[in-house]
Amino acid sequence: MEILKIEDMSFRIGERTALKNINLEVDEREILPVLGADREAKRALLRLIAGGHLKNALYVNCPEAVLGIRLSQDAYYAECARIPFGFMTVKQYFRYSTALLGDQRLAARLPFYLEKTGMASKLNVKLKRLSPAALLAVSVAVRLPEQKPVLVINADGLTFSRACAAQLNRMLKGLTELGKTVILSVSDPRLAPEGTGRLAVLKRDGCLDAGTRAEMTEKYFPAEPPKCSSCRLAAALKLKAGQKRAV
Repeated sequence: MEILKIEDMSFRIGERTALKNINLEVDEREILPVLGADREAKRALLRLIAGGHLKNALYVNCPEAVLGIRLSQDAYYAECARIPFGFMTVKQYFRYSTALLGDQRLAARLPFYLEKTGMASKLNVKLKRLSPAALLAVSVAVRLPEQKPVLVINADGLTFSRACAAQLNRMLKGLTELGKTVILSVSDPRLAPEGTGRLAVLKRDGCLDAGTRAEMTEKYFPAEPPKCSSCRLAAALKLKAGQKRAV
């Protein structure tokens, strides 16, 4: 069932058209990674989705999302800001965040929300000791008490590593179990979760292209040729053998 539909949306940043005739449909409980080199345009797209084009959505920025700014009644934007919260533990920060919501009873659900974002073992760890991916997971966890069905997550600040990808996948798996719809911006296609059926790519001209994972990977992220001569030779022999079998 469709939860988001955008038709012919354009947006200018200064003198340039950052978003051009955007058309996008997202289904309930779908995880849609958004890739592209223009981080400023992607950030604008995600903020527009959360702030104006989709009610009941949350925007979470990366990597140090510790300052919540209300955009509208139904959306939050967590700005990347180096403010002195690094001394807090995850537990202390969650209590602080729930106090801002005006309901201290929500703090009792902290273990549940941390489990769903893959952070159950980090309850008493200080924020300054967490990796960027773990900080993002905490930022998402503190937003879950608001019970919004859609999370708009800007993870462009993450660089690829196996640990980072594993943390991101644990978080997204938990959000799927909670029935959330997730629009996730990443800068590296290797951070796009394997289980996602579709990918969206924001091109440099401001247009958005969306399709199946296989289509988008072949179109925009083809496999790089081997760099060493022996690897190139092995790849060529393998390709030649495959062509003979096909004949």
